[in-house]
Amino acid sequence: MISEAETLEIKFKDGITKKLIFNMKAVALFQNAMAESEKKLDEIREQNLLAYILYAGINAAQEDEEFSMEQANAMAYVMNPSSGSQVIGMFIDSIREGMSEEQKQMQKKLLAQFLNRE
Repeated sequence: MISEAETLEIKFKDGITKKLIFNMKAVALFQNAMAESEKKLDEIREQNLLAYILYAGINAAQEDEEFSMEQANAMAYVMNPSSGSQVIGMFIDSIREGMSEEQKQMQKKLLAQFLNRE
């Protein structure tokens, strides 16, 4: 038995809707975007972490057009902290099974930083 990836939908006040999916394609897109940035996960600011996750999840869900990192950054900037932390949490939960204890601790640290930002 395998668990299927869930599709999420983010709706904005201006009527724009984006679908996200946190499947293996999203993980690969996230890893590629991180590698291109040449930064380690613990060096990424919370808002940027959300942007990477949005970029990966939205591009994994849509086939017809690419969602850019610039668009993901803009979306992360306007998203309220509660919604952002939910998206981060859902992404991390989707890949948590394969994480080492060290990676799980890093995940907790990053999520705590996002929730406690001022």
